[in-house]
Amino acid sequence: MNDLKLGMLLSVGCWLGFALGGCNSAQLSSTDSASVAPAAPAAPITTTTPAATNPTSTTVAAKTTATPTETAAKTAAAQATQAAAARPPLTVEKLRNAEYYFLAKGPIRLTQGTYADPATKRTYQLSDVVTYGDINKDGIKDAVTALTVTIPNQGNFSYLVALANEAGSPKNISTEFMGPGIKVKSLKVNPDNSIEAVMDQYQAGDPDCCPSLKITRTYKLKNSPKPTS
Repeated sequence: MNDLKLGMLLSVGCWLGFALGGCNSAQLSSTDSASVAPAAPAAPITTTTPAATNPTSTTVAAKTTATPTETAAKTAAAQATQAAAARPPLTVEKLRNAEYYFLAKGPIRLTQGTYADPATKRTYQLSDVVTYGDINKDGIKDAVTALTVTIPNQGNFSYLVALANEAGSPKNISTEFMGPGIKVKSLKVNPDNSIEAVMDQYQAGDPDCCPSLKITRTYKLKNSPKPTS
């Protein structure tokens, strides 16, 4: 009888064991699924707050107000540029076929750089030395060269001739005596509108090839009329 009770207790214990085991198995499975593959902790969210801006803050470009003098200078420069564009430049070819004025003779017109006066037998020859620059302060490049007059039995006499650019054509506005026996070496229009001439002059006893006197002279136009546009 005791053996029978023991057997029954063992059977009941075994059944309870399986039942408990089955319950633990289910719980462990649930626990395992949570522990074996735990959900990764969510990464903290970092929020970057943009730097505060001042809606009323604006960048103002600096403004430079031109003075009346600067405005006048810009206007004059613009007008000079327009005038220059309206007047074609002077050329050597134009100078070689232009009119020249002499007090005693009046106007003469060169043909390819020369003129021969049939009455006086005088000849006029344009120099090969030519320079360009603004000589009458109108913003346009003019021309300066020399003209040599040969008088029979007297010799050669040179004149400095200034020609303004008048609508693209040369106008002889000044003729200045330079001297006898002159060979012009160079001409230059300076920034102050003056004309610098470098020349050689024959002295007594000099050979024909080589004048011995070296001269540098500066000329300045006075009250020269400005050419018309």
